[in-house]
Amino acid sequence: MVFATSSSTRCSGLLVSAVYPQCSSLACLNRISLRMHVIKILYLMIGVALLFYVFSETDLTLLWSNLVTAGYGIFFVLAIYGVAFWIDTVAWQFTLPSTRFSWVYNLWKVRMVGAAFGKMLPFSAFGGAPVKGYLLKKHYGIGYREGAASIILVESTHMLSMVFFIG
Repeated sequence: MVFATSSSTRCSGLLVSAVYPQCSSLACLNRISLRMHVIKILYLMIGVALLFYVFSETDLTLLWSNLVTAGYGIFFVLAIYGVAFWIDTVAWQFTLPSTRFSWVYNLWKVRMVGAAFGKMLPFSAFGGAPVKGYLLKKHYGIGYREGAASIILVESTHMLSMVFFIG
């Protein structure tokens, strides 16, 4: 099985060789690429298994009855939350001087991953912030200093707005 046949795969092979400098041959790069592919499939299977476990432990009839009780209002609540999340993303984009407005979708993806980690990890909101900083650095080339400053600014502003709203 040969992975390095197209130009995009050769480009990713160059990236792999930059991470693994001891791996200079095409066969070595293909083995690493195959391992990464297997690991991704393994993680996907673990995620699907966990999802099935959660569904098996959930009272789906109670969930359905609560959704029926909520009615169409649940869609209104989800729409408001989606708009608020998008506005927060645009506000975050203003705190990153090295980005353009066309970056809003990329930042939205980073916020979604950060929010998912924040909900999943036991230390709540602080769990997603380091993930956001890492993703900004790894995928978009934004330095840790700029990323951390923007995350701290947005989280602080968000906290102050909640204080004024509640208090």
